[in-house]
Amino acid sequence: MYTILRRNARDIRSVGSKRFGMEVLLRGVYVHGDLFYLHVLMRNRSKVAFDIDYIRFKVCDRKTARRTAVQETFVNPVRVFDEITRVDAEAMVRNVFVFRKFTIPDDKVLVMEVYERGGGRHQHFEIENVRLVGAREMDELKIE
Repeated sequence: MYTILRRNARDIRSVGSKRFGMEVLLRGVYVHGDLFYLHVLMRNRSKVAFDIDYIRFKVCDRKTARRTAVQETFVNPVRVFDEITRVDAEAMVRNVFVFRKFTIPDDKVLVMEVYERGGGRHQHFEIENVRLVGAREMDELKIE
């Protein structure tokens, strides 16, 4: 996890959420053995600090019709590099979440949700199965 944070490359450019002066971006997906590593950046561009209530990951349907039941499966990280509780005003925080290896069908997506404590600036974005299957090998990363 430290290798990913130190390398700090942005391999994925189009997945993230930018709303209410907050940015939550997926910078990369890596795989090593039976583990997925998700490199996430949180940037606060506002003058108000963002207190994180909780971060949750779930697998849910891509699109649902009006009268269909919504099926959500929560996925818990095996390990988190740093437990983030706050993103200060005009600050940036990076973190790595580790999951057991899994795949999802094409009609479902992995959703990352970041909820603010005592506020309404909640952030969420979707990660498709193409990103998980196309994850980079950790053996390719070399830090000197």
